[in-house]
Amino acid sequence: MHKECEICGKIFETMNVARKYCDDCRRSPITRKKEYDRAYKASYARMYQPVVLDFKCAGCGKEFRNTPKCVIRATEGAHQYTFCSSACRDAHLAAFYRRTNFCPHCGKFVSAWPERFCSEACKQAYDLDLARQNGTLAICAFCGNEYHKRNRSRYCSKECRDQAASRG
Repeated sequence: MHKECEICGKIFETMNVARKYCDDCRRSPITRKKEYDRAYKASYARMYQPVVLDFKCAGCGKEFRNTPKCVIRATEGAHQYTFCSSACRDAHLAAFYRRTNFCPHCGKFVSAWPERFCSEACKQAYDLDLARQNGTLAICAFCGNEYHKRNRSRYCSKECRDQAASRG
């Protein structure tokens, strides 16, 4: 009867139905299995080495080498761009979408690109200026502060609403 060795895969001849290993592997199956696994992993690693390609950064123009999986990319419409770093990508996208890095209320430089305002105070002041222009400025029924009325509420915040409800 012909059987295949479970360790090395060689075909060997035997009369024993329960036999699993060829003569070479039968002497020390654990050692043979380890050697075979080590050789297989080495050959697999040689066959599937990561492909390293040359890219040009769309942000700074620098040439760099990397694997295609590890390259930072951004898609703008039908175009796909590659970048050497996330800083280059953010700078490129800021320029592409024509977003300025200056606070629209006070004009200070904002270092975090997705943020529009330099502080929460500037954001609230800008919101109030916008409400004055649009005619949606209201006065809180509880504390008397001005706020941008977005719906039919009578209070500037949830805290004012809750305190007014608790005082009845």
